[in-house]
Amino acid sequence: MAYYNKFKNVDIALPNVSSGLNGEFKISAFKGYKFGGKVYEYPGTRRLLQDWHPNLIVNNGLDAYGAGGSAYMDEYCYVGTGNTPPTNTDSSMESYVAQDADNSRTPTAQGSAPYFGKTETKYLFSPNFGGGDINLNEIGVGRTSDHTTGLTSRSLTVNGSGVPTTISVLAEEYLECYYRRRNYPGHIVEATGAPTDDTGTVTIEGISYGYTIRPSMVTVGGSYSVGTGAGWGTCMRIMDAEIGYSNNVFNEALGYKSDAALGSVTGGPTGTGFGDSPQTTYRGTYTTGSYSMEIGYEFGISDLNDAGGIKALLLKTSLGAYQMLFDTVIPKVYGQVFTFYHNFSWARKLTWV
Repeated sequence: MAYYNKFKNVDIALPNVSSGLNGEFKISAFKGYKFGGKVYEYPGTRRLLQDWHPNLIVNNGLDAYGAGGSAYMDEYCYVGTGNTPPTNTDSSMESYVAQDADNSRTPTAQGSAPYFGKTETKYLFSPNFGGGDINLNEIGVGRTSDHTTGLTSRSLTVNGSGVPTTISVLAEEYLECYYRRRNYPGHIVEATGAPTDDTGTVTIEGISYGYTIRPSMVTVGGSYSVGTGAGWGTCMRIMDAEIGYSNNVFNEALGYKSDAALGSVTGGPTGTGFGDSPQTTYRGTYTTGSYSMEIGYEFGISDLNDAGGIKALLLKTSLGAYQMLFDTVIPKVYGQVFTFYHNFSWARKLTWV
């Protein structure tokens, strides 16, 4: 039987799935002291220097999703004095002053429309980080302590109206910065959260099967478990490092039997699951500037075998979870290997909600 397995593969090319990405900064300063490794804030000294304000991710940041590496996209926060407006092609801070490694990273998922996964990261610069009182005009985040190689996002500091302005930090003040990155699902009406299902066909051994695909688990976060978690909040926790990290690509899939139906965008397919996980997952070779990557899954000869066939798939990836329903069940028996792949793409989100 094993000799014939390679001639009996079932291959499916899934449709493109797209995500929109953006980020935002918040900056404060306060006076305090450090004791036992913890910073304590003096009451009444906090000053809000910049409230949440959106920025776009530079080209290097978009490429980093596919290029690989184990570091998060926002491992470090950089501040500087440069006041040239950011561009998509920025590859470093204009006038770098200091950097701080992340102190905490919190993933969540938006509980109502518009849906998105979000990671909020905190940085805390110690007093006198600039060698005295200092004026700042730019802020960025990146993957390494060297802003010339790691920059993924850069922005000017702004006032409450979003106008670029200088922010001043006293030598005795801590500088506290927050960065949020968001990932918005495709195939959805942003304002209402209603699905805009994508449809198409695949041909398997000469037979055409129609499919419908929509987002899944858009409000779920927390668990890495492929059976219950890994929704959009969890994906934001890991996507920064792992979509292109060849040693730890976060891609999983579940198959569903003939009683399956599409669920809501906050859930997943209904019906009976097989309970099998892919034996192998893989990613394609990333091309700089393409902002896309092929992701693949392979189920072995003992997986997804049922007389009723395969009716649905639930895909959990570094860029979100999606569900796919076939119009007609796909037969698979022992001795066949079930492999399928699809293309992910990502881009800057140019509108802010």
